[in-house]
Amino acid sequence: GLEAQVAYDWSSLDSTAEQVKEMYGLLPDSHPPGWRAMLGARYSIGYGKLMVGGLGGVFHFEPQLFLHGGIHDNGGEIGPSTDAGVGFLVFLTPRFFARVDVAVTLDFESRSGTTIGVWGALPALGAGGTL
Repeated sequence: GLEAQVAYDWSSLDSTAEQVKEMYGLLPDSHPPGWRAMLGARYSIGYGKLMVGGLGGVFHFEPQLFLHGGIHDNGGEIGPSTDAGVGFLVFLTPRFFARVDVAVTLDFESRSGTTIGVWGALPALGAGGTL
């Protein structure tokens, strides 16, 4: 399926970075993540059911693959962004679900006057529904 995502990250410097900032007036060259807007696709590579005794029902689940592209704002700088990864979706009811995603991200940022690719990992827990 096709999907759109908008996310905002609350980030801050740790205590050591704050000390360096206060003592020397220096800031890290990396930019703190802010928001990202992505469009992409998600593909369910399977479907399964699991009955667990004592829980009174059957769990329906889907392992998934996904790929997104879009833009980000890191520390006031807007640039291209992409991610790819795997997800595990569990239906809570026939229409509502919970999902765990683990993505590898690639953002492009300007650091020290040059543009570089910044790789990262982004675990996410989400909930949603189907129409």
